[in-house]
Amino acid sequence: MKKLVIAVVLLLVSTSVFAKKIEISYWHSLGFHVKELVEDMVKEYNDANPDVEVEAVFQGLYEEMQVKMMTAAVTRQLPDVAQVQYEYIDIYVLNGILEPIDKLLDPALKEDVPEVMWKQVTRDGLIYGIPYCVSATMYFYNQNAFVRAGLDPDQPPSTWEELIEAGKKLTVDNDGDGKFDTYALMFWADGFYGLSPFLWANGGEFFSEDGTRILLTSEEMLRTIGMLRDLVFKYHIMPQNWTAWEGG
Repeated sequence: MKKLVIAVVLLLVSTSVFAKKIEISYWHSLGFHVKELVEDMVKEYNDANPDVEVEAVFQGLYEEMQVKMMTAAVTRQLPDVAQVQYEYIDIYVLNGILEPIDKLLDPALKEDVPEVMWKQVTRDGLIYGIPYCVSATMYFYNQNAFVRAGLDPDQPPSTWEELIEAGKKLTVDNDGDGKFDTYALMFWADGFYGLSPFLWANGGEFFSEDGTRILLTSEEMLRTIGMLRDLVFKYHIMPQNWTAWEGG
């Protein structure tokens, strides 16, 4: 079976001993204006390396990518390089469709990326990907909105209780029709990435220490889900429906 070398940087391939142009298929999930940047980078690389031809193909959102990857594995049509969420690496490793890239890594790159990020793409001592597009959850707020609501823009909420109180002032019915037009906040809280900061803040974990149980009904998990639910249905400072793009 063809195995995928999972990474999200263009591998530097030595072509001195090859007469035939090397073709590299690269699947990614970077859409909108970022897709254009990826295409520009690929073109620049191809122009600078005439013996190599990289073809970048947008495959939709990460979830769509995962389905296409598994389908491609069955039909033996996997790409050479792909950008995927690290949550899916275990599935790919268990199905034997990834190729460890330890021997391909530049030592300088290995040193430059924090060790905690390498751990996310390492299984049984082998590295299966290069950390890329790693996000950190941050809290942004609109200072002008704070001023309009009579809040101090230099003193944003620092506790859950303060967030709720500020949220009540920031949620506004602008036209007086009995429906809120502006909500205090939205965020991406679906999946591991969105939920984890709130769960960890409550002292919870997704898995038991030995990794054998998923802690979906732990006291910390239930408290976290309850807090998020109350923002919508009890305090009404967050809308009931929004897209992941709007929340992120």
